[in-house]
Amino acid sequence: MPVAAQINGRLYAIDADYLNTLLRLTNAQGQVVWQWLITGFGEANPTIGATGYAQSGEAGVRSYGEAVQFDLRYPGQVWDEKTWLSYNRHRYYDAGSGRCIQVDPIGLEGGWNRFGYVGGEPLNFADDEGLNRRSAAPSVSYGQSLLNAQGVNLTGQIRQYQFKFSYSYASAPG
Repeated sequence: MPVAAQINGRLYAIDADYLNTLLRLTNAQGQVVWQWLITGFGEANPTIGATGYAQSGEAGVRSYGEAVQFDLRYPGQVWDEKTWLSYNRHRYYDAGSGRCIQVDPIGLEGGWNRFGYVGGEPLNFADDEGLNRRSAAPSVSYGQSLLNAQGVNLTGQIRQYQFKFSYSYASAPG
């Protein structure tokens, strides 16, 4: 998943959700320049240009900025403006119907609905290549996050004096 995009010589930060679905682009000043307020199957078009951008997901509050065309959508999908379909390597996805327009190339291994997209659950799963759905990355507990942050902090302090220091650890699953 990219974290930035260079469009027309300018660099923009990419903001994505837990599935790596693209939500917005922001410029160097932190202003939203492209935004996709997602509906269940991605039917809504992104907001670009002078039409304004909803702030913090609030439908009535708008800000205006530069016009930026950005073609990425759900994870792995590239928007095709000519066909109004999203392409993700093996199939085209039609957001209006919530289905792919080609038969699943892996056959019934992808499920009984051979035209389906992530089993009809695009808010819970992603399909980066049009072949197999995947869930979001496993979440990390608060305690694990705290331990990770402390380990990074401690490692950084040690590297001030021993720049080749490395820290490795193993943990039990779960």
